[in-house]
Amino acid sequence: MLSGKTPAAIPASTFLGAYHIATRYLNCPRDLIAAEIKETLSLGSPAFVEDISVETVIEAVDAAMAYNVESWDGYLVALARSLNSPVIYSLDRDFRKIPDVSLVVPFSEEKVREYHRWIEKLLKGG
Repeated sequence: MLSGKTPAAIPASTFLGAYHIATRYLNCPRDLIAAEIKETLSLGSPAFVEDISVETVIEAVDAAMAYNVESWDGYLVALARSLNSPVIYSLDRDFRKIPDVSLVVPFSEEKVREYHRWIEKLLKGG
């Protein structure tokens, strides 16, 4: 420690959030952001804390970029691939874009619509 300050710690998972914000809210090009994240992670800084391995973050960003899905969806794809388990249970139909992943929606279409109506009502303050 220097001067009693806590050393910097940056969880690797932070880069998944950065990809999401940069591509979805700041409209930055997916390929540019993916390249920047990979370059930054390649520095191997001791500040990086591998709450998720750097390799998994890179695979997640690659999947998110390639299939135009959210970065956390890319993480689930990277995780499924690393575990050799191609089935993902989710309401997110974006997983259908990914050829080596099988999506299972565990609820009926009506229950999913009911859930979405409930969320919309909550967001409107009702």
